[in-house]
Amino acid sequence: MIQQLLRICSVLVAHTIIVADILDNGLEGEPVIECGSENLSVRFTTRSPFEGHIYVKGHYWTSDCRSDASLENTANLTISFANCDVLRQRSNHPKGLMLTTTIIISFHPMFVTKIDKSYKVQCFYAEAANTVTQNLNVSEGNEMQKNVLVIIGDQETAPARRPSSVFHDDTQKPTEDTLTSTAPLPECRYQVLDGGKGGNPLKYASVGQQVYHEWTCDPEGTLSEDSPFCATVHSCNVREDGGREVLLLDENGCAIDRYLLNNLEYTSDLTGGQVSQVFKFADQNSLYFQCQIRLSLKEGPVCRRSSDDCPKVLRGKRSTKAIITKIA
Repeated sequence: MIQQLLRICSVLVAHTIIVADILDNGLEGEPVIECGSENLSVRFTTRSPFEGHIYVKGHYWTSDCRSDASLENTANLTISFANCDVLRQRSNHPKGLMLTTTIIISFHPMFVTKIDKSYKVQCFYAEAANTVTQNLNVSEGNEMQKNVLVIIGDQETAPARRPSSVFHDDTQKPTEDTLTSTAPLPECRYQVLDGGKGGNPLKYASVGQQVYHEWTCDPEGTLSEDSPFCATVHSCNVREDGGREVLLLDENGCAIDRYLLNNLEYTSDLTGGQVSQVFKFADQNSLYFQCQIRLSLKEGPVCRRSSDDCPKVLRGKRSTKAIITKIA
């Protein structure tokens, strides 16, 4: 009888050791989150190979909302905004959109255990408006050469933080933390290019010379496909040293006078431009262009702009007097 009890105890001890070995795991550091235009991703590193699951709370049985054992020391989950009931909340201060969901990191392949982690994941997409200016010196011939000055204006919203900023929420249970990430705002630039889209930035220009006005919030050409933002150029004007000012694009981004600048053509979500002929005010050699660029959130994969419904521009040179203003 004593021998049988000893054998039973030995089996229980062995079983306990096996279970302890399986659950001897945990996170190395905090998970990292990345916010995209249609989804967000969470990735993390573990002390031992990950044998459990990571899933959106309440969506364990939804394949798009769960990632299973990687059997490696790293694991990740990409969460679709459309399929995983991600909460959307509009914010006015600062202006933007907050997307929130809760994920569970379960280390056991079948059961929830005390070493599991729960995270409230938040992605904030800030809407912003940039003001970009361009100083172009214009001559009536090619003998005058002056530099072009490009100044990027300040953003109206606070600078965005890099992804994976983590803080603990003391109002939640000890095992639930909060991960908050702000999608980084792209840097915007305005250039006047010689001849066309592929031309070099101008050093000087002459009346009648063909140029290409380009506005981009993706200077390196690497963000357009993955960026959640959509750029709209609007409220453009040109002025001279004496204070005269002419409106080129209205608040919706629609052209006022096709002889000066036609409706813009957007080549990507973050880049637009248009060909025009160089002009200048009488007895003035300098033009100062100023435009605003609105960075708004894409509606899913589609980039919608206020300028999409712009009418075909018919106004000609005769009506420019109506839009010339004098700045005091």
